[in-house]
Amino acid sequence: MSSQLSVVSQQFRKRHASSYRTLCISTFATSALVTACALVWKSAQLQDGATAGNTIQRIETNAYYSGSQTLTGIMLLFSLLTALLLIVSATGFVVEEQRKKYALLYLNGATATQIRIILLRSLGAYGSASSVIGCLAGCALCFPLATLLVSAGGAAPSFTVIVHPSAAIGSLAIMICTLTIGILYASKRITNVSPLETIREVVTEKTGTHTRRMVVATIPAIGGMAIGFAPTQIQPEARVFCEILLFIIASAIAAPGIFPTIVRGITAAFTSSAPVVVASRRSVRNASRTASIALPVTILMLVVCPFLTLMDTATAESVSTQMSAIPSSIVARGDSAYEPALSTYLQHESTISSSTVFTTQGFAIDDDDTTLYSIAFTDRRSLTANACGMTTLEGDLADLGENKVAAVGNGKHLGDTITIRGIDNTAHTATIVAIVDDIPGLSPSYLALKGSLHSQGKAQPLMAYINATHSRDVVDTWNATHADNTIQLYTKQGFIDYFIEYRNNGRSGTLLLIGGAALLAVLFLVQAADTAAREHLEQDRMLKTICATPQGIVGISALEGVIDVIAAAILSTVVYAVIWCSLIVISSSDMSFRPPISAKAFIVLTLVCLLTTGIVCGARTRKELG
Repeated sequence: MSSQLSVVSQQFRKRHASSYRTLCISTFATSALVTACALVWKSAQLQDGATAGNTIQRIETNAYYSGSQTLTGIMLLFSLLTALLLIVSATGFVVEEQRKKYALLYLNGATATQIRIILLRSLGAYGSASSVIGCLAGCALCFPLATLLVSAGGAAPSFTVIVHPSAAIGSLAIMICTLTIGILYASKRITNVSPLETIREVVTEKTGTHTRRMVVATIPAIGGMAIGFAPTQIQPEARVFCEILLFIIASAIAAPGIFPTIVRGITAAFTSSAPVVVASRRSVRNASRTASIALPVTILMLVVCPFLTLMDTATAESVSTQMSAIPSSIVARGDSAYEPALSTYLQHESTISSSTVFTTQGFAIDDDDTTLYSIAFTDRRSLTANACGMTTLEGDLADLGENKVAAVGNGKHLGDTITIRGIDNTAHTATIVAIVDDIPGLSPSYLALKGSLHSQGKAQPLMAYINATHSRDVVDTWNATHADNTIQLYTKQGFIDYFIEYRNNGRSGTLLLIGGAALLAVLFLVQAADTAAREHLEQDRMLKTICATPQGIVGISALEGVIDVIAAAILSTVVYAVIWCSLIVISSSDMSFRPPISAKAFIVLTLVCLLTTGIVCGARTRKELG
């Protein structure tokens, strides 16, 4: 019996070489991507390339590598999700293409277990070989991926990726398990129905299956709602990611039931159009094909748009709560080393009424080895001028002096002591003698007089608050006469514009994540559209025999894919609206604005998906019809 099953498996592989080729390409590509992400994640976890240094350097290194681990972990999760969906789609098409042949075996007495063994042998051998080759390719791909992360600011400059065997072998094992799951799931098209039903052109799921799917899908959907709206201490980025992931899982589970329902709704008004009727009926009859196209579109929308909204919300929140609270008409920012030149200019410029200049340095504090604390240094003249609008909550700033600091609204108490360590790694103890409110635009942890701590921290940017009768003239004069200086003067609005641009430039790591996920979703969409068009081949030939023109058949195929994309866009709009509402909860409760809506990105992505699906479905149908 074993030899007979082997012969049957070999015959199926020879007769459907192109379908197996599609499966191999999908398995190879996803295995390479998963392995590369896993290796980079493992290197970030083990801090490969990190060098020993003082306490400040260790804190910075830990922060860099922790961020890299989080970023690559998210990339790995999305890669695994995409691999599962792609492999299930590819194996499903191969099984669907050979369904009648398996049905004959079923009718001739083959058991469901024997059918599964044939599938595992015929698909598993090629898929496993592709997984092995893909994992080997991933071991090479991890190096350019790490380089890209470093260049995008998502990893420390010293970051080095090492091929850890445990990560590579684990990736291979996961991909083989994913392939097995895909094959067994696809086999349900044959083994979960009677032999006579297997021969039908379209196998519909059993009554109640869609209802059960919808019920199960409510579990991750409710989980997403809970994470998005319930109070929690989770970071906003992590909350949004978990919320998106749960909604994607819910969409994947409910896809065969929910997308055909949406298709019925959007095509109900076009019953007089024959192409629309044919395309919509094909979408509704074969829910799995509809879901295979609509799902990657939903993933694409739910990955890109909410993350863009989150980043815009974070920037807008900072502008609303920090930048707009700056009381001075002019703001200076730049290299602290040029502070003497700026101070001299401010003292001799007659139109300047008041100014407060801070030079900032980063220090480690002994009771927290994970955070670099910023200490702002100034002189008594600047404190007296108080152009930054600083408010003393407790104590007296006049008590600042040697080894005495003011805490900036960080929960400390008068009389508390802190032990700081600078670049020399020597411990210095300081006493808190005052507590002040936050300084808008700067937000240091502590405030001290220049030279009072006898320790040198890591240099951080200078910040100055300036009031003048002719602000524009002061800004233009300084910037024109100090063009070679790294300190730049801005009007208040100019500084807000600079801050927004600065935040946007710092998005590289997140944009890399979004771009990678979007690319995976588009590739998944292309394969799904191509597979769906090939699965309709027999129906297309039947249409051709009843005098339908090839151009009309191509149009129906393209229109079917377009309708599926529109259904996905409608569902994505609803889910995105829920996520957008949750961002209001996640953001500060006292914000006077609402999170921006990524309408432009949503429209562009929808158009790209419509064009991609229409072109791929039409081109594949035209090629198959000859």
